Amino acid sequence: RLWRTGPRIPMDALSLLVSIVAFRSAGSSSAVRSSSIAFCRGGKLACLIEGEVDEEAMLAGSTFPIKPPALIARAKQVLEAGVGTKDGGECLAPDFEFCAAVVGPLGREEYLAALGTFKLEDAFPDINPNYYGFRVDPFEPNRVWFMSRSTATHTGPLLGKPPTGKKLSLPPQQ
Repeated sequence: RLWRTGPRIPMDALSLLVSIVAFRSAGSSSAVRSSSIAFCRGGKLACLIEGEVDEEAMLAGSTFPIKPPALIARAKQVLEAGVGTKDGGECLAPDFEFCAAVVGPLGREEYLAALGTFKLEDAFPDINPNYYGFRVDPFEPNRVWFMSRSTATHTGPLLGKPPTGKKLSLPPQQ
């Protein structure tokens, strides 16, 4: 759903297109940029603003052998396997390498050993990562991005510290 300015009146994309065209046809000096007018391509209504890439076209033109739906499904399988912690690393490639801002690179075995020391599910047995927004990067079609907003309660020991009973609600993470 899209919203027009002023009162919060929901409208679908076609209604928005008609409203914009009618508004511009009336000779108004519209604040609506011509680049934000919806257009039809391949039977689908799209609304691209200036500088926005056409993700659908970029992904359709990709030569990466795994198509977005299958790549997203594979990413979800890896997440369900605890990114290697629940399946002994079976979901990870033999040449897997973990790199983060201040950690790594860690090889597969070193990564699994490091994660094994945290025991987050023992400390937070009700942990829920609340994943959402899975999508394939149109610039790097071999990469899946997603968000999470984890919630948990600290009811077990963590790194030698006793449980606090505190409830956690983390901000969005990509």
